Amino acid sequence: MKRILLTAFLFTSIIANAQTGIWGSTSAGGQYNAGVVFKLDASGNNYTKKQDLFRYDGDYPQASLFQASDGKLYGMTSSCCTFDAFSILFRYDPVTLQYEKLVNFNEIINGANPNGSVIEAKDGKLYGMTSKGGTQDKGVIFQYNMATKTYKKLYDFDGSNGAGPESSFIEGKDGKLYGMTATGGKEDYGVLFQFDPATSAFVKKFDFDGIQNGGNPQGTLTQAKNGKLYGLTSGGGKDDFGVLFEYDLSTSTYTKKVEFTGDADGGYPYGSLVEANDGNLYGVTSGGGANKYGVIFQFDPAASAYKVKFDFDDIVSGSAPQSSLIQAKDGKLYGTTEYGGTHEDGVVFQYDITTSSYTKKFEFNDLGKLTGKYSIGALIQASNGMLYGMGYNGGIDNSGVLYKFDPATSTFNKEFDFHQAGNGSRPVGAMIQAKDKMLYGVTQFGGIHNNGIIYQYDPSFDTYTKKFDFDLTASGDAPSSLLQATDGKLYGTTAYGGTNGKGVLFQFDPATSTYTKKIEFNGTNGSVPVGELMQLNDGKIYGMTREGGANDQGSLFQFDPATSNFTTKIDFDDTLKGSYPEGGLTLADGKLYGVTTRGGVNVNNELPDGFGVLFQYDPATNAYTKKIDFDGTANGSNPNGTLVKTSDGKLYGMTTSGGVNVADDPKGYGVIFQYDPATSAISKKFDFDGKGNGSNPNGSFLLASNGNLYGVTSTGGTNNMGVIFQYDAAASNYTKKMDFTQTSGKLPDHAKLTEVEIINSIPDNSMQLEMHLFPNPGKEQVTISLDQRVSSATLRIMTITGQVLIERTKLAGDRFTLNVTDLSAGVYFAELSENGRISRMKLIKE
Repeated sequence: MKRILLTAFLFTSIIANAQTGIWGSTSAGGQYNAGVVFKLDASGNNYTKKQDLFRYDGDYPQASLFQASDGKLYGMTSSCCTFDAFSILFRYDPVTLQYEKLVNFNEIINGANPNGSVIEAKDGKLYGMTSKGGTQDKGVIFQYNMATKTYKKLYDFDGSNGAGPESSFIEGKDGKLYGMTATGGKEDYGVLFQFDPATSAFVKKFDFDGIQNGGNPQGTLTQAKNGKLYGLTSGGGKDDFGVLFEYDLSTSTYTKKVEFTGDADGGYPYGSLVEANDGNLYGVTSGGGANKYGVIFQFDPAASAYKVKFDFDDIVSGSAPQSSLIQAKDGKLYGTTEYGGTHEDGVVFQYDITTSSYTKKFEFNDLGKLTGKYSIGALIQASNGMLYGMGYNGGIDNSGVLYKFDPATSTFNKEFDFHQAGNGSRPVGAMIQAKDKMLYGVTQFGGIHNNGIIYQYDPSFDTYTKKFDFDLTASGDAPSSLLQATDGKLYGTTAYGGTNGKGVLFQFDPATSTYTKKIEFNGTNGSVPVGELMQLNDGKIYGMTREGGANDQGSLFQFDPATSNFTTKIDFDDTLKGSYPEGGLTLADGKLYGVTTRGGVNVNNELPDGFGVLFQYDPATNAYTKKIDFDGTANGSNPNGTLVKTSDGKLYGMTTSGGVNVADDPKGYGVIFQYDPATSAISKKFDFDGKGNGSNPNGSFLLASNGNLYGVTSTGGTNNMGVIFQYDAAASNYTKKMDFTQTSGKLPDHAKLTEVEIINSIPDNSMQLEMHLFPNPGKEQVTISLDQRVSSATLRIMTITGQVLIERTKLAGDRFTLNVTDLSAGVYFAELSENGRISRMKLIKE
């Protein structure tokens, strides 16, 4: 470990007072489009992004893996719908099971959306293509140096020379790379080309025309023993079902060998051919055949003879194979189907060319997120004899998996889940600052099981820590906001999961990171709780469910943390009491006030389920009173947050729709409203316009210590990604503070800002004592040395909030060794004191 010596004198100028700021989170955007944690100053200005949620490890792999000379498996993910350009090049070590992301593709600079795989050329470097990106957004050719971990773009496709390559290179016997593009060229049906890795010289060899010679090749070329290239096009030919062709490099001659008809001979071949040890070429089609689910075929290049060898039938043998076959060391051909099998998730199969027999070896079944599904790319056989492949979908986050299959034992093992949101994704609700001064929040997705997490954020040292993974049945799925009760524990709900699949109420102890499921919602007592919890002075906790109850339109409940007693207090019923509440409750004049998102007497064609209501609930008498029916234009419609009480006793809230601005949305963009509990009067204070000032706020206000209200909208603003705003209730003045962007985070969902107190340090006294710590950061032992001896000193290791974790007294001498093995990784204060002299400094535990 590198030795670092830090000297600490008495800190006479360390800030002893706490600073405040406004913190929040978004449900999308940021580096990985999974949401961010951000901070503003106490006035709602000076935005700072503090945390991008989860590490992005790629998603939706379509191609095959490649085992390079270093023994590692290299592959690429294409990305589908969520991350656009955030496709990646990665490697996986089959020995250590370590996954490493190597390159983030980013459109113009280095391409985007690779749908093929890489190959290692004779120069020891990897070569591949992307289907998009580059200067013309038509794809690129790139090189990756495994030794130096450097990426280099070598060539940009521009359309005339091809566009959108979906496949991989082969290295010809002449040392040149050969490939195809799916589009571009003279007729925009793709090209066959040659690329020299030594000189980066590109030569277009052939233009596909769509009709005569096929079009849109998506597979990879094969060089047979006769030296000629063979390939498939996914379309074209006289019936537009694709062709099988030969290309003679010595004469630059193209010859169409087979035209698929889509009937008994198959149709739409998307993959590549493999030359087996019998001298024949084998491949698959995704359609056609006797059952219209595709075929396995054989082509004899010497005799130009084509023969269907097997017809897929969906349930029994799989359907729609889009990958290529490989010949394993046992001489058998192996492949996968995208669909079919008992679970319609695809199969792994074996085909014996000597006996012409098909055997289904494995069925993908991703109901438990254990196998992945829709394996599109070809299998590879690694040096350990195992077959490796990737599923395009399925797994923990339904974004694909990397798997291993043992052909000798037919044993399947999922090796890696793509798009892992290990640190959580899509945060919702408000973060809360607990008594330990840490921020706690939840995400709806991500974690080990993709059912959401509880996280902790230290605002003083900007450290993010995942504290708990939800796991569906045992602990719930999709948690909402947290509440710290008077017992110091955190309480919250999940919208789904639990034994009944209808959500749970849970307790989490931040001191011990212990989770306890307290209540299972079962429908009768409510289901889908998504709002905030609140606690009254009697210790009881109150909340609401969006669904369930006697009328399946939500309920209001009470939970006693002391006895774990749960009681349903109110069943919502649409017209009379409102329905589908999504927020929390607020105490005013001894009563609880809340809103429902739907229900009430006012309906129209746009909102047939009602505009929502504002109600009062008296916990002393169990009396419910509907106070306001929202009406759309005059006071908004569909409120789904929690009301907030200002110093004058008024309640403020927002509606997600309604108001006077309906130019582009007849339901309206939402309003800010005020309700006076004393007079039962409601007044609209502000109309969102769907443009500059935001639209569709679906969260709650923060009442800051400066007396202003702060909130966010889920959409609208300059970028239509939502805004942060301030509302001065006394002056009835709205001020937009910030427009969300893709980078800063966007689309906050059921969000609420939090005012946070940041402790910068523990104050020191004015006497001086010089102290040294090393190594710092430390992992096991830290040495404390002094420039002068002490005879009866006290050493304490404390958290940033002053909690003493280690204390040693009556120390004598000028050098001490401290064991810090049991400390969690993080930042602490080391304090040494004697006879009024004191010194503190930061101690970092690795």
